[in-house]
Amino acid sequence: MIIFEIQYLDEFEGVLPVGKLLRNKKCLMQRMERALERDSLIQREWPVLMALLHDMANRRSLPESRCRKLRLRSCPGLSVFELKSKHLRLYVLREDFTGIVLVMGGRKTEQMEDLKSLQHLIVEYCQYRMKR
Repeated sequence: MIIFEIQYLDEFEGVLPVGKLLRNKKCLMQRMERALERDSLIQREWPVLMALLHDMANRRSLPESRCRKLRLRSCPGLSVFELKSKHLRLYVLREDFTGIVLVMGGRKTEQMEDLKSLQHLIVEYCQYRMKR
């Protein structure tokens, strides 16, 4: 049985709370966090994504060149966004009552595989939400 949880992040002080999605107690951002520790390219571009996330949490409008609403199959009250830097992508959910949820991230070169994984994850998450 799949269980989803949200681990809220204290470092984001905004109008909307920001958290990470956990699937069966495993953080889905873990791959991106490990890459951040050892990859200088990701270390340089990570602040750009965090600034976009901070603006999103404070309901500021974001340029379409940096934030794209994805048209993936989801459920009511759930929107999926891709935050972009030059080489990185960060995928987030925005829920009516939950706030902003970091789901996963990766390099632009891995974007197609990440979007397929994201779509599968969203279907699982929506099914989980509907059962609750």
